[in-house]
Amino acid sequence: MKRKFVEYVGIPVLAVAIAAGAALASGSGYEPQSAYGPAVNVLEAEAAARHASAVFDRADLNADGELDAREYEALSIVTAELARLNGFVSVDFDGVAAPVALPITAPKAMTSAERIRVEAIASREFHLVADGDDAITHDEYVSAQLELFAAADQNRNGVLSARELQSYAAWQAHLTPRNA
Repeated sequence: MKRKFVEYVGIPVLAVAIAAGAALASGSGYEPQSAYGPAVNVLEAEAAARHASAVFDRADLNADGELDAREYEALSIVTAELARLNGFVSVDFDGVAAPVALPITAPKAMTSAERIRVEAIASREFHLVADGDDAITHDEYVSAQLELFAAADQNRNGVLSARELQSYAAWQAHLTPRNA
């Protein structure tokens, strides 16, 4: 006849094991880290350019070196939706993603009206950046993102911090108009 585990080791031994495990876990000094890495507190223009380059490479789905209108719209929708669901925009630092918090209190999915607004903004942005040739090159995309960085850099020191960084992230996620 099989004996149950508790009967075999006895309740006192099991209680000691549980207590010891709890003591080790609580007194270990271990603090769980964000699954998304440490939050970004400052962003320099060079890092923003590298981030834009990495985003372009991921968004260029057919690997032709250009973003067409559908690729740009998909990038905008995915960025906006993930930002709203997660409450942050992810910035790529040489292959390591780091979150930039958004000025929102309760992350949620986009409504259909928000999606339509983001699609309209993406279409307008695409045509502004594409210079009438129906494609955005790598250099055009990075340049447009650096213009966005410069617009967020209120004190013109080449580094985004605090509110500047939140504005930049909100613009990336299409939460607010870029002239706000």
